[in-house]
Amino acid sequence: MCGRNVDIVKLWMQWRALGDAGMEEKIDLGFENAQYFTEKLKVTEGFKMVLPEFQCINICFWYIPRRLRGKIEDKAWWQEVNDVAPKLKERMMKAGTLMIQYQALSDKNWVNFYRIIMLNRHLTHRDLDFVLEEFERLGHDL
Repeated sequence: MCGRNVDIVKLWMQWRALGDAGMEEKIDLGFENAQYFTEKLKVTEGFKMVLPEFQCINICFWYIPRRLRGKIEDKAWWQEVNDVAPKLKERMMKAGTLMIQYQALSDKNWVNFYRIIMLNRHLTHRDLDFVLEEFERLGHDL
């Protein structure tokens, strides 16, 4: 749903409710959380960034299960990474703990990857740490 055109009425209503300072705070927090999450992904085993640095508040990454870590990243390896996403998403939904979208970009030959958008102003570093922990808990045996 994040790729659709901006609905200006929703943006206007949000800006009206939060004001200039509130919108600035929300956006600054989004970028700060994006940077924090990116740094955590880089140093946490089992995660691989789609792009080396965050570009905006959209963070795109792959989860690499234990059985695939440290192996040669050939075509078969990437196909297995691709197949992890739907299985892990199903486990998230059944557990009721996370709901994170995945997608592929065929024009760049990128297999299924996860995308998190850091725009919730109630999101904390503790929440972001939980996301990484939950990926590992739910996907370690895939």
